[in-house]
Amino acid sequence: MYKRQDPALKGWAASSALLGCIIGVVIAGPVSDKLGRRRARSLAAVLFFVSALGTAFRRTFAEFVIFRIVGGVGVGIASMTSPMYIAEVSPKHIRGRMVSINQFAIIFGMLVVYFVNYYIALQGDEAWNVARGWRWMFGSEALPAFALLAHCTPTRANPSRIPRSCGWRACVFAGLAAHPTWYMWWTT
Repeated sequence: MYKRQDPALKGWAASSALLGCIIGVVIAGPVSDKLGRRRARSLAAVLFFVSALGTAFRRTFAEFVIFRIVGGVGVGIASMTSPMYIAEVSPKHIRGRMVSINQFAIIFGMLVVYFVNYYIALQGDEAWNVARGWRWMFGSEALPAFALLAHCTPTRANPSRIPRSCGWRACVFAGLAAHPTWYMWWTT
């Protein structure tokens, strides 16, 4: 991508997403408390989508790094809120299995990306990959990001489907569940 730049800038381009991950993990709790788990995952999906298009169509090195950080924030938010959401909505007898399937899906997704990038790399020679192929590789993130966003589209809250786990009831008892929708779920 940047053949003439020094190794430090190449390293920063590659690792800038990790800075975003740290930011995302730090803000994931407050964001999910304010928006709810499902909407926080929707926010992560939007950040993935913006990052995919931003890195694919960037004009400068700074834009590339900024969009990598944006994608990292999405990863941080998703990595914190997805297991919590799954644990909250899964029946207790399969809760652990569902969180394990989530972890498997993440690893399987990483494997699929290697094959997608390999297929993209086969579309041209090395010059094409250096000039344009890498843009397709980053842009290919937009499709699963859009699928995640479609999956996370908010629906009406159905109080009968909200779990009343011991941990959730303890939060209510301790007064930690001050969110209006939590109160609605508890009183219905």
